[in-house]
Amino acid sequence: MLNFPLILRAFRRDWQNGELTLLALALIVAVTCISALNNFSFLVNSLLNQQATQMLGADVIVTSNAPIPTNWEDKAKALTLSQGKTISFLSMVTASNDNLQLAQISAIATPYPLKGYTKIASHTSSSPTSVNQAPALGQVWVEARLLPLLAVNVGDPITIGAASFIINGLIIEEPGQTGDWFNISPRILMNQADLAKTQVIQPGSRVSYQWLLVGPDRQLEQLKKSLTPPLTEQQRWVDRTTNPALVKAIERTITYLNLGTLMSLTLAGIAISMATHRYSQRHQQHVAILRCFGASERDILIVYLGNILLLGCLASLIGVLLGYLFQPFLVYWLRGLLPHFNNVFNFKPALLSFITGVLVLVAFTLTHLLTLRQITAITLFKQQQNLNSNNLLSYTLSFLLLLGLAYLYTHSWQLISVVFIGLIYFVILALGMLMLSILVINLIKYKISFIWRFGFTHIERNLTNSLLQLIGIGLALAAFLTLNLFKMNLVEHWQEQLPADAPNFFVINIQPSQTSELINFLHKNQVKKPTLYPIVRGRLTTINSLSATKKLGDKAKEINALQRELNFSWSTQLPEENKIIAGSWLTPKPTWISIEDGLARQLGVTIGDELGFRIGEQIITAPITSIRQVNWTNFKPNFFILFNPTLLANLPQTYLTSFYLPETEQNKLLDLARQFPNITIIDIARTIKKVQDILSNVSKAITLITLFSLLIGIIIAILSMLSFDDIKQKETYVLKLLGMQKKSLFWIRSSESFIIGFYAGLLAIILALFINYYLNTVILGLTFHIPWLLVIIVPVITTLASILINYKIMKTQYAK
Repeated sequence: MLNFPLILRAFRRDWQNGELTLLALALIVAVTCISALNNFSFLVNSLLNQQATQMLGADVIVTSNAPIPTNWEDKAKALTLSQGKTISFLSMVTASNDNLQLAQISAIATPYPLKGYTKIASHTSSSPTSVNQAPALGQVWVEARLLPLLAVNVGDPITIGAASFIINGLIIEEPGQTGDWFNISPRILMNQADLAKTQVIQPGSRVSYQWLLVGPDRQLEQLKKSLTPPLTEQQRWVDRTTNPALVKAIERTITYLNLGTLMSLTLAGIAISMATHRYSQRHQQHVAILRCFGASERDILIVYLGNILLLGCLASLIGVLLGYLFQPFLVYWLRGLLPHFNNVFNFKPALLSFITGVLVLVAFTLTHLLTLRQITAITLFKQQQNLNSNNLLSYTLSFLLLLGLAYLYTHSWQLISVVFIGLIYFVILALGMLMLSILVINLIKYKISFIWRFGFTHIERNLTNSLLQLIGIGLALAAFLTLNLFKMNLVEHWQEQLPADAPNFFVINIQPSQTSELINFLHKNQVKKPTLYPIVRGRLTTINSLSATKKLGDKAKEINALQRELNFSWSTQLPEENKIIAGSWLTPKPTWISIEDGLARQLGVTIGDELGFRIGEQIITAPITSIRQVNWTNFKPNFFILFNPTLLANLPQTYLTSFYLPETEQNKLLDLARQFPNITIIDIARTIKKVQDILSNVSKAITLITLFSLLIGIIIAILSMLSFDDIKQKETYVLKLLGMQKKSLFWIRSSESFIIGFYAGLLAIILALFINYYLNTVILGLTFHIPWLLVIIVPVITTLASILINYKIMKTQYAK
């Protein structure tokens, strides 16, 4: 029967003796990491899943780059569907103080939205009001973050194109909108009836039209099937079942965070198994006494399993609470994923984290606890009883549980496979280095100091223990270094690729009739004469007369250029920093195109292959006559596809250009925006800073998660040193009897710590450098410079830390 008082006494005794301290610490750290991420993921999923249609603002939204056909609206009316339209575009906004800002503007008409509400506040500190209408004529509602950018307040005027508007409210929440990570430009809502007077939309301007529909699913499906002409590649039917890119981006971010959770779980399992092994070894005598008093195998298992369960419950509870305390950091750093995060305690993720902690503890302690049942009274007369700890079932259950939890948190067998295969390779590498060192030492053992020979001999005798030290701290440190090296290299690369006079402004939506006037304006303002590129927008649809999506199959979904409209241009001159690597630039053929080499590799095409494009209502096909290498980091207009000028010259077009303007002269942008109200000026420097801020925030969040792994790695290192504490204590007694001084004993122990610490740091930095080299050169195509100072510092720090920990242990042993 369950003897709860005995379990409590055993727990109190073990805790006071420090038997459970490291075991509890490993579990608390792991559950803290799991709890913080579980609660954060729950918040994100709740925001995504609650009232899905209200987040859309309708049951269905049809997006298009051209106005919705009138006959479509008539069919929707005949089916008694509620409908509405919005028009979205980018435009410069100016304030009376001459400040400029690029904004994402939506022209809406009442009612809007068709489902749910837009929340508008009159001031930053006032409570929002739910509305489903457009702003009054001559008024706009803006995102609060626009106010400091323009240095304006509610009630002040702003100018959009050729028209002036009064800021009448602040957008607190709008259906279909996400966190500001996915909206680089602040949003503005205006009345659709005011759109014409802005003169912003001109032929060839980039505009997005949204058709909002509400009604029964049957009528909506009937409408979708009856649309004539049918939906094209430039149009998209979005409903609550559609998995938008936003959701994929959020899921990918959380998956990367969950990688840290997976690492923490794996390392926590190792730490718990090691701590329990030490715990069971030290309790053999106590179990033997219980057996003398008639305790059965079942009684022994109940007492010790109850002891561990009590520890698991307390440690998991502490971890859950600490996770909630750490969650605000994640919410703050990742607040741009979705708007309106609230740091609240949720019972469901807390319960999941608690159960995960208890299950991990039981799974990784069960093997060692089952061995205690084999203890007999004879152990009282022996120092230690040899036990059969080869419990295949327990190990299998532990592995399956870890596998199940890994899938629960990552939802990717591929990711799990990569992590576990990487772990196996790391173990093999660590073992190989140790074995090689032992082999070399054995060959020269009579030529080196007794102190070093003693350290290597101890490692050889306890190879498994030494290997666990390397894996624990080396793997955790590698994860930490990998992330920070990647962030540092990416930021440094951006800074290196941004020369002092690199273009910092892009200008788009320039009408053909404005090109000469624009060049004259820039010339008068002493801006280096820019190159103007004609632009038409279209989609790549066929490869050698076959549908590109069908030809490439599932691979097509991974090619971004096939999922969106592209900017196409033409020129008789090869653009600056473009290099022909196959074919020839100009050919006598009447039709030809030049393709960027990266896109050519993705599509699997080469010289002579024919590509088809849909541009507006026209279908254009042309053979590839050259492949270009493009420098995408020069902050100048670059294009995937360049056409023969005769192919596109007669199509509606706009122009774009880029130029450099010193910060002291950026007041000239106001004159530019006033003289050309329809153009859009994009501040590249501000956009890059925004991306860098996002990268920095994500890396901080992931760094926090990897720190948990690092802490567990340190616990593993301490446990591995303590696991043979009794053996080392006896060695210390013998060496003291033989007259060895404390200083000499310190150097003997330090030789072992030096080897383990040095190898752990060296393996960590090698793995981090290898992963970063692959990510930077193969995946991103960037240069990677080995940080030699870090290569030296990391092994030195881990060596000193290992020696210091071992010194504390040795000091205690010598005093006994």
